Amino acid sequence: MANILNFPNLRFPGFEGEWEVKKLGEFIDIISGIPLKSKDISEDESGIPILRGINITEGFIRHNKEIDRYYPNPISDKFQKFLLEEKDLVLGMDGSKVGKNVALIPNSDVGSILIQRVARIRALSNADIDFLFQVIFSKKFQQYVDIVNTSSGIPHISLQQIINYKIAFPINLLEQKKISIFLSLIDQRITTQSKIIEKYESLIKGIVDSIFKKKEKNVKLNDCLICHSSALTESEVVDKGMYPVYGAAGIFAYFSQYHINGDSILIIKDGSNVGKLQYASNKYSVIGTLNYLTAKDSVCLKYIYYYMQSFNFDKYKVGSGIPHIYFKDYGNEPVYCPEFTEQEKIANALSSIEQKIFVEKNILENFFKQKNYLLQNFFI
Repeated sequence: MANILNFPNLRFPGFEGEWEVKKLGEFIDIISGIPLKSKDISEDESGIPILRGINITEGFIRHNKEIDRYYPNPISDKFQKFLLEEKDLVLGMDGSKVGKNVALIPNSDVGSILIQRVARIRALSNADIDFLFQVIFSKKFQQYVDIVNTSSGIPHISLQQIINYKIAFPINLLEQKKISIFLSLIDQRITTQSKIIEKYESLIKGIVDSIFKKKEKNVKLNDCLICHSSALTESEVVDKGMYPVYGAAGIFAYFSQYHINGDSILIIKDGSNVGKLQYASNKYSVIGTLNYLTAKDSVCLKYIYYYMQSFNFDKYKVGSGIPHIYFKDYGNEPVYCPEFTEQEKIANALSSIEQKIFVEKNILENFFKQKNYLLQNFFI
């Protein structure tokens, strides 16, 4: 039987020898944050920033007024080891995204206080911190967390479990750096692409706010739309065909028949995603978890679709168990409905931006695929 060599499929020229499988603890200095009493946590921005688990998202540190907290007192000696430095790697140790909420500390967060239930990792002299970030911010590490997390309550990982995580490591520090630099370039492209998408989405929101929220409402929604229901159930969709069938999660099957020919707005009428909208065209069917809304005369359906995205459906929810909405209720929502030509002009402008978002999201998805391929082949 042939020996399996311990190095990855892809490798930079000039590097030889096998990687060594070791515990992560051999390459890191790790601590968890300081426990603070509630009286020591303030919303007053004049204090020292506190880095909490809620500030860590997947690959980034996030801030906003709702989640940021501060330490209002002078820093004593006992706090020194809990003050964060640039490129410290921080990891949320509990919550539904434990193992996923990982980030490197940017310069803007230097000096923040590390709080309990957050791990801080620094690289020892035999490791590169950017390489460690790629190791920990990976599906393999997330799968490891899922295995070792045995809590029946809130998911949690301990410092010892992080230390015990076994990885194949290139002993040559330069090889670590080469890999991390290359992957960081992909990460930068992903970040840039995400910002492009955010700008387009903000543009749509700005247009929606300026047109829909600042205009005087002159009609009700039920003056613009007709609501239809479907009796089709998911269990009845057994035939394979060319016509898509929409459910609460989008298209879930293709049917040999259709009962809608044209455009409509699909709306989830009950469940956790009640009020979620989707625009559908051509020939298709829907199951009973959805209503489908069609336009009355002199109404541009796409315009109303964008308008409805600004609705707050919460006030129309009924039911003590599964939330439900009825067209007889939300159909009374006042809307601004100008002449058809103006509706069409607004809808076309928003649709053009939405198409750009679709293209940019495809580019982003390709970057993610490229990153996943590299991760699978740069690591063992």
